[in-house]
Amino acid sequence: MLHNRRSSSLSWWLAIVMMVLVACQKQNNVTLNQTIEPTPSLTMTSMAIPSEMPSPTITPTVIPPCYQTSPSESIMGSYAIQGWQAFAQSAGFSIILYYFPADCSTDSLERDGQAILFGDQLHQDQVGLVVLNPIESGSLGKLYQHLIQHEYWQMGPEDYPAILDDTEGMNKNLVFLRLDELNGDNTIIGNPLVVMASLAEHEYIHIVQSRNNPNLASMVWNDKDYQAFIEGYANIGNASSQRYYFETKAAIEILQSLDLMNRSGSLQPKLEAELEKQDLTAGIFNESMPFVYDRHVRAFFLRVGGQAYIDSLEEGEISPMALFCRAGSGDLAAYGLIREILR
Repeated sequence: MLHNRRSSSLSWWLAIVMMVLVACQKQNNVTLNQTIEPTPSLTMTSMAIPSEMPSPTITPTVIPPCYQTSPSESIMGSYAIQGWQAFAQSAGFSIILYYFPADCSTDSLERDGQAILFGDQLHQDQVGLVVLNPIESGSLGKLYQHLIQHEYWQMGPEDYPAILDDTEGMNKNLVFLRLDELNGDNTIIGNPLVVMASLAEHEYIHIVQSRNNPNLASMVWNDKDYQAFIEGYANIGNASSQRYYFETKAAIEILQSLDLMNRSGSLQPKLEAELEKQDLTAGIFNESMPFVYDRHVRAFFLRVGGQAYIDSLEEGEISPMALFCRAGSGDLAAYGLIREILR
């Protein structure tokens, strides 16, 4: 009986162990058959993937210009600058001033000078006034020495492009002034401010001429007849200088000759014949009218001849006044017609 009890007890324990094993096997099967989801923090979409390192940005060093645009009161209050300001206001354009102090380095003078000569700092309806201290070398040095050599107070695009070697793309709306002559000298006759305002008009006319004739400087330097006409036209009616007295007188006589021909009835037929050689008509010629500056011419003839004389100068399909002022403003087509007619 004891043996049977032990056998029965052992059987009972074996049955319990088997039941536990079977339960564990089922649990293991369930676990192994489940899909193992990846831990969200380890998925590819949530992992921090290092991107390509950006190239470092190189910030160029900005070198401030050596020139000043708002110089001292002694410069701003000079007759030359006041004259330019007064004339610019009356003519409807703006000016930008560039003053190069005496302590500018050679490198700065050349760098900043090139930026003014060839850069985009100026619009077409602006004029840059470059005030120079004595300079011996570089581009600005060449211009300053030219001013000294010819005893000019100021110089515009009728000269400076011909002085420099490389003129392609050069700004033609600049005027260079000597610091030591901003108030003129003892040769001034009359009110210095009036003289300097007249000189500003004279130089501005050269800017207009260069706008219509890109080769103005080279023609002025190489064609004495053209130089006389250009300078004479720019000097009509203003008190800027007695230097071009005879050229001014000759330019006035050209307009008077055109007027006499027009009054006699010979001007228009001659113009028509010359235009026909170029396959042009008076209408086409008038339609191609460039920018013309004629305020000084009209003011002069109004003063010496009255409005009636102005009216007579404006008669005709191509009037003497229009032809003359167009040529004087640098238009080579009009200048060529005048040369042929008065030959």
